[in-house]
Amino acid sequence: SDVHLGPKAAACADCHDPHYGGMAKPSRAKIADICAKCHAEAVSKFHRSAHGLALLASDTADVPVCTDCHQAHAMRETKSVASQMQQTDFCILCHGDEVKMAKAGLSTAVLQTYLQDFHGVSTRYARKEGSASGEMLATCIACHGSHGIASKEGPGALAIKANLMKVCAQCHAGATESFSKAWLSHYIPSPTQAPLVYFVRLSYWML
Repeated sequence: SDVHLGPKAAACADCHDPHYGGMAKPSRAKIADICAKCHAEAVSKFHRSAHGLALLASDTADVPVCTDCHQAHAMRETKSVASQMQQTDFCILCHGDEVKMAKAGLSTAVLQTYLQDFHGVSTRYARKEGSASGEMLATCIACHGSHGIASKEGPGALAIKANLMKVCAQCHAGATESFSKAWLSHYIPSPTQAPLVYFVRLSYWML
């Protein structure tokens, strides 16, 4: 069900101006401004994020806006189990696109590497069973954040090495620096990316 439905929720005219342009869909650059009428704090974070800065700079279709992740007319409660299990579907629409990711210098192996580790396996199992047993799933936003996602090169990024241990500790109490070093940053091991892991895997394959 849509969280906007209800006596105090948003009505059609709150997002679509009925006097100018009828009920036409607003431009991508204006969508966040419309959402800011009720969600000012979230939009403020978005405008400072890697996604928001790229959108404000060029109004490009290569980065998401609010309705790409939240679905304007079918918006779920973000903390619900169903919403958590659906998060990866939205992220992969862009992060699995080789053309878009080449422009940003990011790996497109995000879904493959995620589904192969414990976090992805757990989420996939919960999705299959239709329940997460009341526990928070380690989906994309659990590590990367949501509205304030920073560039991997930025000082405030959640997923860069400087802050990786803090991110792990959110779920893994007592996580140390060596614990967080096990993360391969969504890159498949190769002679240039995590070479030690690559050659160990190659050795096992040869044996």
